[in-house]
Amino acid sequence: MAAAFLAASCAIPTAYTNEQFPGVQTAQLLAPGDEVYISVFGEEQLNGVYALDDQGDISFPLLGRIPAGNRTTEQLRLSMIDRLSDGYLAQPQVTIELRTTEPFSIVGEVENPGRYTLKDSVTVLQAVAIAGGFSYRANETYAFLWRKGFDKEIRVAIDSDILVHPGDQLRIGERYF
Repeated sequence: MAAAFLAASCAIPTAYTNEQFPGVQTAQLLAPGDEVYISVFGEEQLNGVYALDDQGDISFPLLGRIPAGNRTTEQLRLSMIDRLSDGYLAQPQVTIELRTTEPFSIVGEVENPGRYTLKDSVTVLQAVAIAGGFSYRANETYAFLWRKGFDKEIRVAIDSDILVHPGDQLRIGERYF
């Protein structure tokens, strides 16, 4: 009886995968304060770094304010191509690169806990690598992720394809033995 109670109390639910994680995105979403480099082929005067304002918009020559917040760079790129094609350029070729974003935090059993800036989309395992890798006593199976808008940490598999977003907090726990 005591063994059954102990086994039940130590049972840990399965870690989330990308398909199960509530609110997960397959690519990083832009947010106010992010900076993107926008390049329009053949239109040097339009190329430059643009910052998302407090409403998540960018101010772009010819087009004015463009909603960019809560979009991926690819969604923004397609939107800009549509708008530039509408009377401005025949076949615009636009590239967008994320330059700066809000840092994410990683604490617990990693070699260098702290805040790190995202330059590209990274998975949980890549975030651990950015922080110098696991400590000798780290649980290398799962981590705990807290994301803005969530009221609790969610357990995620270290090797999942879940992406770390700006402002996320990762906690790497200790292994039990």
